[in-house]
Amino acid sequence: DLDFEKAAKIRDQLAAIDKVMERQKVVVGEKIDQDVIAVVKDERGSAIQMLYVRGGKLIGQRQYMLDGSAEAPPAEAVQQFVKQYYADAPEVPREILLPVEIEERNIVQTWLRQRKGSAVTIEVPQTGEKARLVDMAAANAEQALAAFHQEMAQKEAWAEEAMEQLQEALGLPVPPSRIEGYDISNIQGTAPVASMVVTEAGEAAKAEYRRFAIKWNPETPNDFAMMHEAITRRLRRYIDGDPKFVKLPDLIMIDGGKGQLAAALKARDDLNLTVPMVGLAKRHELLYVPIECGPNIDEIGQLGVNESPAWDGGGPTECKPEGKRPPYSYREIELPLTSPGLMLLRKLRDEAHRFALTYHRKIRDKRMNGSVLDEIPGVGPRRRRLLLRTFGSVEGIRRATVEDLAAVPTMTKALAGKIREYLTES
Repeated sequence: DLDFEKAAKIRDQLAAIDKVMERQKVVVGEKIDQDVIAVVKDERGSAIQMLYVRGGKLIGQRQYMLDGSAEAPPAEAVQQFVKQYYADAPEVPREILLPVEIEERNIVQTWLRQRKGSAVTIEVPQTGEKARLVDMAAANAEQALAAFHQEMAQKEAWAEEAMEQLQEALGLPVPPSRIEGYDISNIQGTAPVASMVVTEAGEAAKAEYRRFAIKWNPETPNDFAMMHEAITRRLRRYIDGDPKFVKLPDLIMIDGGKGQLAAALKARDDLNLTVPMVGLAKRHELLYVPIECGPNIDEIGQLGVNESPAWDGGGPTECKPEGKRPPYSYREIELPLTSPGLMLLRKLRDEAHRFALTYHRKIRDKRMNGSVLDEIPGVGPRRRRLLLRTFGSVEGIRRATVEDLAAVPTMTKALAGKIREYLTES
């Protein structure tokens, strides 16, 4: 079972750092602006702690976790951090206090002076108030690193339980470490897109996300055919050796019910692959798992039917003789809403929806270049120009409030409400 008491303790530890900072409202002898930097490391990673002193008073702090940097010597980690941090920092203080000497101290100091336009000093204090500030930063870094590791351990335990639950519930050969989630986004068939989002060991793997602009676009929108196309293109790229699609998932999750899942299963079976699939229906959060006999497209009918007809042949896992395969049959699985397994799939589904909707809006706005407004009754060419002139883009109009829209010349509050509703839905 998950240790929720331990999770609460981790949150308390993180909050305690801020409380410590409250007690550490240091006033140094000199009323000077300083950044204080400390680093701590262990076998699993490193933490950089920064204290911000302005006018001699400690006004804030921030931690940075550097996973994978545990093997780098502290001096190397600090030097790399200083160069990266101050490349984009909004301000450079008069003094920067470090815990260790860095190899390129003079070079970095000269660069910082050029950025600031006035004197900047890098110091490695050994005694006195400045050394005490560095020690304080190091103590806070140690506490932050310990809390971070505990939090990561809690997340890993949760993800492991979620994957084991899914393996048992769905009858998978292994706990699904890599799960891909798919969703379709379109409004009445316009600018249809598909999203592919990925979790690995329970964590979002955003570098693995992919998007597909759907090419299938007849007069009547068909989400099932669009899903079939998306899964076909993804798996075809794996077969073709596309370096962006070289990994096969342990599980594919389809956002939808039996119809969407049937389309994905046929795409998979047409390519002779065996990736496990599950559908997650929004209604009642039911999981649909196919009984793996494969589709017979002549019996199912044309792709895109709402669901497969009932199969009347033999037991639930039997296949018809002479190589004929029945339509897909499904098991319905209902996991507790608070179970880690279902929560992981719901999180993946919501992310797939967000990613697809974001891409859909981008494609739609780019294609229409504002003409999406012409689809709204009451918005003619003049109002369209006024709206775009006022808010700059369709996205700017989408972010505007009803009151903002109603303030545009010739606009009524009722029409402003319609515009807001239409763009929010799209």
